[in-house]
Amino acid sequence: MITAYTPTFAAAVLHFSPEDSMMVTLCIGVSNFVWLPIMGALSDRIGRRIQLMAVCLVPLVTAYPVLSWLVNAPSFSGTRASGSLLTTLSKVPAGHAASYPRPRPGGHFR
Repeated sequence: MITAYTPTFAAAVLHFSPEDSMMVTLCIGVSNFVWLPIMGALSDRIGRRIQLMAVCLVPLVTAYPVLSWLVNAPSFSGTRASGSLLTTLSKVPAGHAASYPRPRPGGHFR
């Protein structure tokens, strides 16, 4: 959702040019590519439950301040940073998707 909505938000609310809004989207896409395997490996190391609880609580605390700061002081680097923060948080549960479901011998899923 972040990757799909960023160009619309950047153009309509922050008044970015189409090139700048797509560049921010590209940076967020690269961030997705980098953070997905890192978050999956981190969940293997510290446990999925702790990581999923954190990813539910952190956006509740950070989303409104980050987006309100972005609307009050729009900038290319701020948009890129806030998009990267929010996409990093969204990659935590996505990193777990790679590990579920695991087929058992015989083709059955757990």
